[in-house]
Amino acid sequence: MNRSFRGCALLALTSVLTIFGCGDDGAAPSSAGSASGGGEGGQGGHGAAGSGTAGSGTAGGGAAGGSEAEGGGAASTGSGGAAVCGDARCEAPETCGSCADDCGVCPPVCGDGTCEPARETCHACATDCGECPVGECGHDLCEEGDPLVAGCDPCVTALCTRDPACCMSAWGPDCVDGLATACGRTCGCAHDLCETGEPLDPACNGCVETVCDPSEGDGYCCMFDWDESCIALARIRCGLTCP
Repeated sequence: MNRSFRGCALLALTSVLTIFGCGDDGAAPSSAGSASGGGEGGQGGHGAAGSGTAGSGTAGGGAAGGSEAEGGGAASTGSGGAAVCGDARCEAPETCGSCADDCGVCPPVCGDGTCEPARETCHACATDCGECPVGECGHDLCEEGDPLVAGCDPCVTALCTRDPACCMSAWGPDCVDGLATACGRTCGCAHDLCETGEPLDPACNGCVETVCDPSEGDGYCCMFDWDESCIALARIRCGLTCP
């Protein structure tokens, strides 16, 4: 019985030692291997640290990307602040002269020495386009109607210099009456104001009425004779221009 008990106790002790690593030498390499494995695992930890470094590099790249984004924003701001011809917006310092695409064509300027087709004519700006060709007038100067061509008659040229509308819009009553002061020609009077002759009727023309007004003029001109003094008075009172 004692020998059997001792055998069982020895077997139990051997099992305990095996469990706690105190067995034969074959178990030691296993423990060493585990430790070695742990060491390699530690090295693996260094590897993770290396990945972390790489991650930092990636983060740096992100920061660089942010810088590029900021740079792009700055470039966009710079582009928006400068006027660009052709963007359909007339912005300073653009003008019709420097960028007609955005600001439109500059209006014609009479007197700049350039006759712009379809925008300036000999009627509207003889200074740039020259005098209109001499030809027959469209109707009698004493008749109201369509505008007459400056140059068709010296009296028309003189009147349209004073009143361009007569050669551009219509030949109205003001144009007919204006002939008297522009060139001395009258409509309905016995003779032109620039000619001496019989007395004139005050009702035939406004200038004649002014000249013969007793309070300011000389009634003699409409009662007895239209002489040089009457013509001189018409120049003073009405601005009469004689050829």
